[in-house]
Amino acid sequence: MLKKLPLLFLFGFLMSSCGGEQPFQAGDQTENNIPESEVASRDTIPNDEVADPQTMPTLNDTTDFTNLRNHLIDLHSYLYENRALRDSIIPNFWKLCPIYFEMYRDRRERDAKTVREAFNELPEVNTENYTFLREILAPIDTTLLAYEKPLGAVFQGITSNPGVYGEERGGKAEKRLLERIREHPNTEVERPDIIQSITTFTFEENVDSVYVFTKTNSTKTSVRNFKFKSLECLSFYHYELGDTGETVDPNDILISTPYNLELEYYWDEELNQMISEEFQGVCLDCPDSSMYQKSFARLKGYENFYFTYTQEPGKETDDTYVPKRSLIYFDGEILHTIWSTDIDLFGCSCL
Repeated sequence: MLKKLPLLFLFGFLMSSCGGEQPFQAGDQTENNIPESEVASRDTIPNDEVADPQTMPTLNDTTDFTNLRNHLIDLHSYLYENRALRDSIIPNFWKLCPIYFEMYRDRRERDAKTVREAFNELPEVNTENYTFLREILAPIDTTLLAYEKPLGAVFQGITSNPGVYGEERGGKAEKRLLERIREHPNTEVERPDIIQSITTFTFEENVDSVYVFTKTNSTKTSVRNFKFKSLECLSFYHYELGDTGETVDPNDILISTPYNLELEYYWDEELNQMISEEFQGVCLDCPDSSMYQKSFARLKGYENFYFTYTQEPGKETDDTYVPKRSLIYFDGEILHTIWSTDIDLFGCSCL
C-alpha cells in the first residue's frame, strides 16, 4: 500500500521529476543511478514576501563538499520553517544542487576506487565470502535474475508471502523471462482492474535455491514462483520463497544470496549514527529512507563490510516510505554504499 503524503511534499517544496539523491554510482552493484538535480518545483505560488538575507543561511564558498552539504541541509530547514517565503528561497536550490551533485559524484568515485583497491589487496581465497565480495564489486551482470545476483532484498510487509524483490527498471533478465513464459501453461494473469495486473509463473522443474538471512540467523530455501506486479504507482518483480523450516521465521528475512555466507550478526551503533548523519536528504525530489538504515551483520573475515535494513524510530522494519537494503563499506573514515536496492512505497511515479 502506498504511504500517505507527508506535509513537506503536500506543499511541494522540493518536488519536480521524482528523482533525488541516491548514494550510488555506475560501476557498483546498484539498482539506481544518481539523477540530475531538479530539486524544487518551478510552479511557485505568487507571494510578495521575500526572505530576509540576515536570517536566511548563506554560503560564500561552494568548493568544499561538506560545507555545501551542511548549508543545503540548513537551507532546507529554513525553507520548511518559512513556507510563505518559498519563492525567494527555492532559487538557491536551483543554483546549488547541480554543484552538489557533481561534487557528490566525484566523492563517490574516489571512495569506490578506494574500496576496490582495499579488496584487491586482500589475499585470494577459495571461500564463499571472498567469492561474494568479488562478484558484488564487479560490474552488474544483466543476465542474472534478481535471486541469482550476489545479493537480493526481501522486504517485510510488502507482499503476503516473503520473496526476493526485483526492480522493474533494472530487470532486463526478468523482461526476457516474461517473454519466455507468456504462453506457458503455468502462467496465470490476474487483472483486478483496468490498471493493475499480476502475472504469476510457478516453477515445477529445476527449482533453484537461495540462502536467506534475518537479523540473527539464516537458512537455505527454494524459489517457488515468479510474479510481476504492475500496480497503479508501483511495478516490481517478486520471487516467492519456499519453506524456511523451524529456525527462521519467513517474516523476519531481510536478504537473500546464492552464497552460503558466514556472517557475524552485529549491531554497530557508531555506523548507524554515521549513516543517519551522512544520508540526510539533500536536494531531494521525493522521500528517501537512507538515513534510517541500521546495521545487522558484517561479513565474517571482512569486518568493514556491513549489511543494513531500514527502520524508522518507533516503527516496525520497513514501515517507511522507501524500504532499503544495502551492503556498506565502513572503515572508520570512509562510508561507502557498495550495493543497494529499495522499493518506492511513496508512489513518486504518480506525482
